[in-house]
Amino acid sequence: MVDTRHVAIVGGGISGLATAYTLQEEARDAGFPLTYTVLESDARLGGKIATEVADGFVIEGGPDCFISQKPWAADLCRRIGLGDQLIGTNDDRRKVFVVNRQRLTPLPDGVMLIIPTRIMPFVTSPLISVPGKLRMGLDLVIPRRRDAADESIAAFVRRRLGNEALEKIAEPLMSGIHVSDPEMQSLLGTFPRFRTLEENYRSLILGMLAGKRARRPAAQGSGTASPAVASGARRNGHAVPGAGAAALSQLQPEASRHSSPPQGDVAGSPPRPSTLFVTLRDGLGSMIDALARELRGQVLVGAQAVELRRAGEGFAVRTKDGRTVSADAVVLAAPAYASAQLLAGLAPQLAGLLGHIRYVSTATISLGYRAGDAEDRLHGFGYVVPRQEGRKISACTWTSTKFDHRAPRDMALVRCFAGGPGHEEQVDLPDEELVRLARLEMAQLMGLQAEPVLARVFRWRRSNPQYDVGHLDRVREIHSLCAAQPGLFITGAAYEGVGVPDCVHQGQLAARRTLDYLRVT
Repeated sequence: MVDTRHVAIVGGGISGLATAYTLQEEARDAGFPLTYTVLESDARLGGKIATEVADGFVIEGGPDCFISQKPWAADLCRRIGLGDQLIGTNDDRRKVFVVNRQRLTPLPDGVMLIIPTRIMPFVTSPLISVPGKLRMGLDLVIPRRRDAADESIAAFVRRRLGNEALEKIAEPLMSGIHVSDPEMQSLLGTFPRFRTLEENYRSLILGMLAGKRARRPAAQGSGTASPAVASGARRNGHAVPGAGAAALSQLQPEASRHSSPPQGDVAGSPPRPSTLFVTLRDGLGSMIDALARELRGQVLVGAQAVELRRAGEGFAVRTKDGRTVSADAVVLAAPAYASAQLLAGLAPQLAGLLGHIRYVSTATISLGYRAGDAEDRLHGFGYVVPRQEGRKISACTWTSTKFDHRAPRDMALVRCFAGGPGHEEQVDLPDEELVRLARLEMAQLMGLQAEPVLARVFRWRRSNPQYDVGHLDRVREIHSLCAAQPGLFITGAAYEGVGVPDCVHQGQLAARRTLDYLRVT
């Protein structure tokens, strides 16, 4: 008779909840007796996934969608009964703008993230100057890098495509995915496919064109040559902007190296959305609510873990309110700095590494308008803002254009992004000041002068982990040091992918490693 084993999961964001659900389901299927406790310091579950429904508006405080090419989040939604809620973007209205010289300029068709793959739209676009276009064209003849060392996104793009491509395309699109400074952002930790293209084809343009030709028979009618940038999600660290499904199939972050294609639909199940980005009809918060209903273990909110220590062959986790949870294994699914504090006494070297992962703060400002005041200005998914433009917001999503079911029929919803590297002080501004700032920016760039009928502000302090140059080496060392602490596991957005699917997948892997450990101890 196997004794019932107990697992403590510190952190009730999507990674921690995915860990708990996977532990529960796979232990049950294996007939392995197991219980668990989820400890969440906040008063609610979900971490940065936060949906508010007000006056018919569905308002996302954090991520508003996830990438469909990574199957883990969508598959989890189906398993917990939300398959019929999955919806795609309105790709018939798909268009993204870049602020250029204080004006909204369309991103040229055929620019796949940063790489031009169609000649005429790129040549005729006013976004890049003639010298800038010629410099980007030199990618066709520049030799490949000879060593395999990591480098920053900024260094890579300057080397391959030039400074103008960095400032006007790469920085607002690529660095926005991780809310990062491109001078510090790791290429290998965030966009390893770029290095793979360079290694295999020497030229990024030639490599992207080769991939496009190879995909063409399978992508008939898919519109892969047009940009599909989910700009509104770019600054919140979960849903990534893209330049078409074809581009992102090659240029996903590191965790996608381990992805597998989605399995076929179950007979009788609702059809799967075919767009690059998907969401849930009632908002991503419905995923958190459904997971919470499915969990059969102990789930404690407002329970901040303050101490982790060894207790015999297991662990004891003490909370701020004096509770102690005994466990045979512990999964740390909290931000890296919170895990570092817990590990300071138990594993100081590991704690030091975790403490060196930087975080930045951001804010989102959602504004609802009467459709008559805004609809004629919302022909696309939104716009992104290069830092050199000196604007106060970094991006704006035209939410009710991008997705259905986000505003009443006679209303429209937009969302602006503030904070991030170099602008974190904005996060501490009062709500009314952030709303005023967002309205001023939209008035100047879009001519949207109307008074909003609704305003909501969400702040995300120290919520965006930074994948600085050398990130993959640090993560390998973190996992190695974890392995030296039997029964201790770590997961979350700080390590191997910031998107919702990445976080779900990392939680699932942590659960399976935990089960494997408990079976042999």
